[in-house]
Amino acid sequence: MTRETRRTRRGALALVGSALAAGLAGCTTTPPAAGRPPEAQVTVRLTNRDDVERAFEVVVRGSDTVTDRFSGTLPADASQRVELIATFRVGDGPAEFSVETAGGRTGRTWDPVECAEFRVDAAVDGGTPTFEATCERGRGEQ
Repeated sequence: MTRETRRTRRGALALVGSALAAGLAGCTTTPPAAGRPPEAQVTVRLTNRDDVERAFEVVVRGSDTVTDRFSGTLPADASQRVELIATFRVGDGPAEFSVETAGGRTGRTWDPVECAEFRVDAAVDGGTPTFEATCERGRGEQ
């Protein structure tokens, strides 16, 4: 083998090795999924339709951990509203919110990958919480 042949062979092997290393470089980490939002947000708007003050607790869980917990007392005035906003990193699992009063507890789960901005309009009526939920910004929306 001549010196020139060895040099060409080494260059080709180095090029193949570099291409292989570049191709495998991303295999050890999980890249973020295309279109996956880094954060999600839930806004809970809570009103009291009763004639008496009501204690409440709102819990937002993102990917099996308590993200935010709010508690307080709603005034006996349906025209007043308490607004709570929780922002959290999007994980692999669903997110969940719950509204609890002395009269009961209600809530639901949603997929923050599909709905990065979730809004809950909740009310306490007869001591029991109820809600309507809306996706404000879904996947791919700005």
